Amino acid sequence: MGQLIRFDFTELPVRGALVRLDESWQDWWQRFGLDGAERSILGEATAALPLLAANLKFKGRMNLQMQGGQHLPLLVAQIDHQLHLRSMLQTTPETMPGDWATAVAGAQCAVMVDPESGMDRYQAIVAAGGASLARDLEGYFAQSEQLPTRLWLGADPAVAAGLLIQRLPGEAGSLDGFETVTTLADTLGDQELLASDPDDLLRKLFGTLGLRRHDNRPVTLACRCSRERIGTLLLSLGEEDVEALIQEQGRVEAACEFCGQAYVYEADDARALFTAARAEPPSQSKH
Repeated sequence: MGQLIRFDFTELPVRGALVRLDESWQDWWQRFGLDGAERSILGEATAALPLLAANLKFKGRMNLQMQGGQHLPLLVAQIDHQLHLRSMLQTTPETMPGDWATAVAGAQCAVMVDPESGMDRYQAIVAAGGASLARDLEGYFAQSEQLPTRLWLGADPAVAAGLLIQRLPGEAGSLDGFETVTTLADTLGDQELLASDPDDLLRKLFGTLGLRRHDNRPVTLACRCSRERIGTLLLSLGEEDVEALIQEQGRVEAACEFCGQAYVYEADDARALFTAARAEPPSQSKH
């Protein structure tokens, strides 16, 4: 279980959020067998999503997706309004470059906001290949929310963490307060971000600025896949296609693209999904 702490300041038009994932991050990256730059990229993207979603005011999901890069074919991180988080990446057999701009060269990056109901979906294309993922995401905030925003991200084998500082919406005039806070945050080194207790870190950085610490929300880094969800996926494929898989393989095998969990449906079990769906009364059909 991770944590997300939101905060602001008594006299400054600035808000922020700090996220820390430790044991759950260790369990997560080990599923993929990552190391080096690959682990760092996934860790920073995973830590970024709770920060992006810290001030969501609706039920729904937010996705960060990068695809089509020479070294990074696919990177996806996803979070919902309850801070249930998951992430994955696909790489090539070549060694991942340690430099961010080289690692994501050629990739298209987007942030997608998907409310559950009553609101339109939103997608913002993010220019990728800056000095770091944090700098690229600052461009997203400038484009979508038009708020001065800074991010600091880091990840190692034990911890993935991040800090966001943002000018409050609706505040006009001087940026002195925002620049004061970010100047202090710029003194933060990667190791300090990863090694420090969150409350101690906030007090050390901003304790003299009228810091107000708000809620400490749990962040759950875990996959939401299940046998029931995979069964729904098979139904969406259609009976003819599933039967073709059975004829070819003798059964149906599927794996979650996020966590790699394998699900096996023997022939009778796969066919039973469609038998049950046909028997379900129309009034109880799922929409």
